[in-house]
Amino acid sequence: MLTCRLDKNTVISRIVILINVVLVVYAIIAGHFTPRLFGEHKLMTMFSSIQILAIAAFSLSIFFAEGKFSYNRQKYFWLLAGIAFIFFAVDEYTMIHENIDFSIHKLLNIKETNLTDHLDDAIIGLYGIIAAVCVWCFRKEILRDKCVLKGLIAAAAIFSFMVLLDIATNGDAILRYLFGREAIISGIKNWAEIAEEVLKLAAEAVILLCFISRRLNAGAGKGLQHRA
Repeated sequence: MLTCRLDKNTVISRIVILINVVLVVYAIIAGHFTPRLFGEHKLMTMFSSIQILAIAAFSLSIFFAEGKFSYNRQKYFWLLAGIAFIFFAVDEYTMIHENIDFSIHKLLNIKETNLTDHLDDAIIGLYGIIAAVCVWCFRKEILRDKCVLKGLIAAAAIFSFMVLLDIATNGDAILRYLFGREAIISGIKNWAEIAEEVLKLAAEAVILLCFISRRLNAGAGKGLQHRA
């Protein structure tokens, strides 16, 4: 039974990786048609939202499989993570943090500047800080599973690089200082947007694969106390 579960884990993992690779290749090939791929209700955004919802589903499934009747408060990490990823999926699909950026400018009746243009980056940074605090509070649960630990570390590294890339290309100030020519800046911003989406999908896929592994191993009755 355990072998069957592990084989299933491998099959699902390969499917997740294959879908992400296909979309990444498609994004690169269609790089000059970025508006058709990214943005609210576009292909890459919709897939990213679905992938985040899958993370939420597996996280909640882990909670109900392992922590529903447990007195171990650390198990509530999976419940909180599931709820958080549902919010992130909604944010991704409806672009909440980007719209907050626009709403603040409109509400305060201020003109967008190179500084205020990074408000959405600040919101993403706040998401990251809250996530880091939650991971620290539930570190005992995370440390029990090396796969989850390594996956979250890898996803955090990818996410951090994505945010730095977004900050560098959000607005023209930094790019104009580095490259000067408008034509070069336009091309860089186009491909940087693709790179951001690719990194985002990669971070999501890493987390999803780790959560799938944890759920299937838990479903097979494999103890985790020896995996820390």
